[in-house]
Amino acid sequence: MITTDYYRLDPHIDPKEDGNNVYIYSATAPAVLTLQPQRAGKFFGYFGVKRTWWDIDVFVPEGHVLELKGPSRWSWTHSIQQGVEVPGVEGLHDLIDGKVVLRKPERWSVVVSFDAGYSDGVAKMQAGKG
Repeated sequence: MITTDYYRLDPHIDPKEDGNNVYIYSATAPAVLTLQPQRAGKFFGYFGVKRTWWDIDVFVPEGHVLELKGPSRWSWTHSIQQGVEVPGVEGLHDLIDGKVVLRKPERWSVVVSFDAGYSDGVAKMQAGKG
């Protein structure tokens, strides 16, 4: 749980052991995740700045799920940017396609990951910040 509008999640690819499918549930607040291509083991660009024309910002509304599998799971990092100040609006917020996404003072997310062939239907689950 996060209890301030100042939060970020550095670009990363979840561990291989987490399986081929990752689901990010934005439980209590919307989020804008940034996907960045990874090439030759290096991340392109730098955190906190729109890095390249091929970065993809994805809006995940409160109560919705983002699915990462295939190339989005293994070849692209995902992150949450630090947020920006918006004139006339208190706190830090996100921008996507020139529109402001207001951050709430508290954000919960749930990440579920598993392999497609996991036979007993039990998934690894982690509740956390960001």
